Amino acid sequence: MTNSLAARIAADPALAYPVAPAEFLTVPTVGGAELSVRCYGPVDGDVIVFAHGWTMNADFWRAQINDLAGEYRVVCYDQRGHGASTMGSVRTHQDLLGRDLDAVLKAVLPQGRKALLVGHSMGGMTIMSWARLYHDQIPERARAVILCSTAFGNLLPEPRFEPTRPSGWLRNGELMAMRAVMSNEYWFPGGELGRRRLRLALGTVADDAHVAFTEELSARCTQRTRGRWGSALLRLDVAEGLDRLAVPVTVVVGDEDRLTSQRHARAIAKRLTETGALDRLVVLPGSGHQLPIERHAEFDALIRDAIAAT
Repeated sequence: MTNSLAARIAADPALAYPVAPAEFLTVPTVGGAELSVRCYGPVDGDVIVFAHGWTMNADFWRAQINDLAGEYRVVCYDQRGHGASTMGSVRTHQDLLGRDLDAVLKAVLPQGRKALLVGHSMGGMTIMSWARLYHDQIPERARAVILCSTAFGNLLPEPRFEPTRPSGWLRNGELMAMRAVMSNEYWFPGGELGRRRLRLALGTVADDAHVAFTEELSARCTQRTRGRWGSALLRLDVAEGLDRLAVPVTVVVGDEDRLTSQRHARAIAKRLTETGALDRLVVLPGSGHQLPIERHAEFDALIRDAIAAT
C-alpha cells in the first residue's frame, strides 16, 4: 500500500487495522482449499459471521470489527482465492460459496450456538448458496440473516439489441464490456480508468477514505481470482436458497448502488415477503455498493437490531 493510500484511509478511524486481539484459524474445505478465518471478541458473546464480496477480503469488515468486537464474537474470513485463502483445485462454482461457509460455521460455532449471518454482495450470495445446500441446518446454525447489496441471480441481464432504440445499443455495449471485464483472468482496467470504475461502486456519501480503502482492498485481489469468480457470478442462480431462509432476514441496499441496485434488493424482499422471512427492507440514501464502509454506523445499528430481535 502506498503512503498516499494509507494517509487517505487514515482519515476515517473506523477503517484502522483492528487493535482487538484476533484468533486466526485455517479451515480446510472442498477441493483442497484452505480458508483464512479470524475471530474477535468474547468467546461467549453472540456470534456474527461476516462474508465479504467479490475482489474484497476480510479486512472489508474493519469498521464492523472495530465497533462490534468489544461485545460480540465477530468472525470474518477470506473467501476462496481472496486474501490469505487458497483457491483449491476445483472449478469456481456458486456451490463452493455455500460449502465454504458451511466449513467456517462448523469450525467456529460450538454445538447448540447460532450466528447472525451477514453477507455483502458475493457474501450475500454465499449465504443463499449455503441455504440452498444445507437448508436443514438453517434453524440450528442461523438466528437471523442480513443480506446487503446483493442479488440471487441475473446479475447482468443478457444484452438485447433493439435497432429502434439507440440508447439500448449503448446499454448493451456497456453490458457486454462489463461481462468481458468480470470474467477476464488476464486483464483488468488499471490506472486512472480503474480508479474511476472503483469510484462508481460508491455513493455520494462516500468520502476519500472510503474510495482509497476500496482501491487498496481491490488491488490485493489477483486477476485469476477476479476473473474466475466474476465468471461464476455471471452464471449465479441461488433463488432456491433465498426461498429456504426460514429465519428473519434484513435486506439492505444503497439507493445509489450501481452494481446490485434496488432492483435486486426489491426482488429479494418480494420473495422473502412471500415466504414470510422478511424482517425489513432498508434503503439508505446516498449510499453505493460499498454500504458497510460508506455508512458503517447505520449498518452496525442494523446488526445490533437484528441480534436484539432474535
